[in-house]
Amino acid sequence: MAHAIVSKPAITRQTPIWRKPIVCRVKINVEGAFSPASGHSAVGIVARDNNGMVLVGLTKRLEGSQNAGMAEAATVHEGIKLAIDMGWTHANVEGDAMDIIIKLANLILDLSTIGVKLERDR
Repeated sequence: MAHAIVSKPAITRQTPIWRKPIVCRVKINVEGAFSPASGHSAVGIVARDNNGMVLVGLTKRLEGSQNAGMAEAATVHEGIKLAIDMGWTHANVEGDAMDIIIKLANLILDLSTIGVKLERDR
């Protein structure tokens, strides 16, 4: 009886590289998390200038998120709110929830629960 050696393919992960914003802009990176087990969600935000200097960093527990999509929408909302509160008129909010970013950029009215929340943030 012959035994074959099976090797698993190596999993390669690309490490995200932070890219600085152009001069006179602030980049606000947002990250949201949701736990279906507990129903809790949280946001982490870091705002940096074009030199990479951290201007603001915060974490916050969010209320009222029923699922991961709602938590991600709330996360983008918190990033936008931070820019407004800080008086930054030239800021980019960046996150990994592409569906939320696409919904925000879309000019077609989205009547989903997440779409209604995002419509308030436009």
